[in-house]
Amino acid sequence: MSDLLWLSTLMVVGAVVLVLWTTRNLFAPLSVAVILMIPVFVGCVMVSETDPRGVRLAFLTATGILCSALGGLVARRWFRHNPAKELAAFRAQRPQRFLVSGAMFSMALYSFIALGIFLVVIFFVRAGVPLLSGDVFVAKVEAARAGGYLSVRFMRLYLPLLVMIYFVGSGAKVRRNRFVIGLTGFFILVVFTLFGYRSYVLNYFLVPMVLLLAYQRVSKRVLFFLGAAAFGSGVGITAFAYRESSFRSLWDVLSHRLFVSGVVEGLGPVVYQLVPTYGYLYGQGFWMDVPAVLSRLGIGPPRVENFAQFLSRIQIGENIYGWQAAPTLTGEAYANFGMPGIVIIMFAFGFLMHSLYIRTLRGPKDVLLLPISVYLQLSLLIACGGPFVFTLIDMLGALVLFAGIFLFLYIFWSLPFGGPRFSKALRVPRQRPGIGVPARPG
Repeated sequence: MSDLLWLSTLMVVGAVVLVLWTTRNLFAPLSVAVILMIPVFVGCVMVSETDPRGVRLAFLTATGILCSALGGLVARRWFRHNPAKELAAFRAQRPQRFLVSGAMFSMALYSFIALGIFLVVIFFVRAGVPLLSGDVFVAKVEAARAGGYLSVRFMRLYLPLLVMIYFVGSGAKVRRNRFVIGLTGFFILVVFTLFGYRSYVLNYFLVPMVLLLAYQRVSKRVLFFLGAAAFGSGVGITAFAYRESSFRSLWDVLSHRLFVSGVVEGLGPVVYQLVPTYGYLYGQGFWMDVPAVLSRLGIGPPRVENFAQFLSRIQIGENIYGWQAAPTLTGEAYANFGMPGIVIIMFAFGFLMHSLYIRTLRGPKDVLLLPISVYLQLSLLIACGGPFVFTLIDMLGALVLFAGIFLFLYIFWSLPFGGPRFSKALRVPRQRPGIGVPARPG
């Protein structure tokens, strides 16, 4: 192993230790972000065994991971955050609702779930079942195009978010119906599997539930079910898509996807194809995501490429199906500004991610706002895989729409019973001043 590879490994190990010391919470958003970056680093190391260029990619990835950890540390110092004490205080809070009526809140929740299930069923009726098609990878892209904006958002974002609202609200007089919620969770996993997107199982089923653990405890049985179900779904999708039956072959495919593909199809082409051909983009790589988002909304020319699609076209030529590479935020930072871009942008990412976590811990445990805050953090995590600006705008827009729909349903069900009621102010329990925890005024 070369000296640079040893240095990169030490940087990653140091970053992990630093993040866990900073957050004192394995499930904190910054901790999860660093954990999700490590497979790319491992892939770089694996690539370096046959291609010496992998050593440089490993160093760039390690630099991004370490700068993210340093950004989190600065955020902790900046906001005088006491991780253990503030987390314990937040978990001790009783859930609250700024939408006061528990009965109407429950009606909005369950009617939203029913609407979501209906739209997803209609989606499969119209678009078919990609997993059962001859070419899963082409069919799922065509199905996503044919299914429509709302149906896809309900499937991958809204239904999991509604399940999270139930978990948070179970202690705030939200009417509990474990059968409906359990059935909804099972439905989500089934439709993700039938859609054929392994990334959906990870990004929109498992990771958001893991992030929720950063703020409240969940039973070990639930954790085991989530992990086992996500693993089974991922293996099942791979087996159907690649027509593989042996576990060894399935593991080879999964390990390549988990570790290597992000390197040979994302970061590697950025460093060794895009930059040598086009030079540094100086922000244009991020900016091209904006017209791409508008194009998906019917504004401007159709099917405008985002950065990830542009990178994919560089590798394969004509990109008629709109394949997207996975450049990672480290790769996008390098494509735009080189090594200084990695240092500054990844530091800012770590600072922002941990700042959102601290802000959430210091706010009220609202049944609706906490899950939305968790999904805001999830948006940053998923956007970190690229294309960053495109994914972030898309998910933030979907969250705004979600909040609007939930509020509409709450008002709708409240009108026959005297109109909706809202809390004027949510209570945030005082924390006793201590090291790193400033006294609250008043």
